[in-house]
Amino acid sequence: MEESALKIANVIKSYKRLPSNWGIIHSDFHESNFVFYEDIPRPIDFSNCGYGFYLFDLAETFMHLLSEKRKVFISSFSKVNQLQEN
Repeated sequence: MEESALKIANVIKSYKRLPSNWGIIHSDFHESNFVFYEDIPRPIDFSNCGYGFYLFDLAETFMHLLSEKRKVFISSFSKVNQLQEN
């Protein structure tokens, strides 16, 4: 576990913090932390907000979605934010 954690930490350290991938994030974005207003999801509960990689919010959301909903989420997310293929 420790070896895996170190590998992950090294990969994260290698990422450059750019305005396109780093900034203020919700850090707890899952289906209990957004509401819909006029068919648009609006985040709520900002108690864990901070600076981080934008993809962290994507990963956090994934942990709470079934696989078929993940595909819909990625499709919708990609319409607003371009994702790299990898």
